[in-house]
Amino acid sequence: MTNYPRITWYDYKGKKTPYQMFFEAIDAMGEGVQGIFTTWLAKQTTCEYMLWNYILDFHETGEIVQEDTEFSARGNEIHNLLAFGTTESLMERYRDGKSYLQWRNPDELHKYQRQRLSSVYDGKITEYALVGEVSGLKVRGTFDALELDSGTLIEIKTRARPTLPYVHERKNKMQLLTYYFLAKNYDKSLNEPSFPADTLSDYARIRYYYQADRRLLGEIVVHVPYEAERFLKAVEYYKEFWFGKRRPTFSLKYCIYCRFTNSCYYYKKFYRHPPQRPESKEEGSREGN
Repeated sequence: MTNYPRITWYDYKGKKTPYQMFFEAIDAMGEGVQGIFTTWLAKQTTCEYMLWNYILDFHETGEIVQEDTEFSARGNEIHNLLAFGTTESLMERYRDGKSYLQWRNPDELHKYQRQRLSSVYDGKITEYALVGEVSGLKVRGTFDALELDSGTLIEIKTRARPTLPYVHERKNKMQLLTYYFLAKNYDKSLNEPSFPADTLSDYARIRYYYQADRRLLGEIVVHVPYEAERFLKAVEYYKEFWFGKRRPTFSLKYCIYCRFTNSCYYYKKFYRHPPQRPESKEEGSREGN
């Protein structure tokens, strides 16, 4: 990765859009299922310049750096217990070695989807991967759970401290709503057709668990019809970045979470204090989701 500041997509040689660069990287890895990671779309609620550097890194190296910590490891264990009843993730069986990308062809995705649909756990379809479009953007991801009785889509987050989030709440809601719209507008030509998309409720939930004792700290209830217009407007704005119509926005508030500060033009010019990274990387995401 180069060290000079790269302010916009226009600065990159070839003048390609972030969308083109992302899919070139996907293709170069031999991935057969196309789509922006839902987690990366959600990153746009934080700092787009940080996302831009993730895309550049991915395009230049063909790798996704997963910054695992003891806290993210605990969070993954809780996710797996809630999804599978074991600390082992069944999705690992479908991964290609240590790669965080796993769907070499659509058949592998459909095989995994059928496995999840036939393995209902605690009344829920859990860790279900899917692909589709949201307002013209190809997106892929893996939602945490769908309650079959209520039709409620659930996103699970874990916390290293027994508090509900403030900084990440907007990002978490964006991630949940993206999963919801992928499921609500379920593309049967790209996914396993038997998924019960018509059972989705108008409500979705983000549940927060404390890592130390796995207790539920609380939840945010999202009324999708109320949030839909705002969400779709946000996606339209985000599309302008992906399609190269505007430069990425930036936010100094998220410098403490960023690993690109050494090459960041905005950090070097505007940040007045060295960032103190949090004691934990709470709510660590799995980039391929």
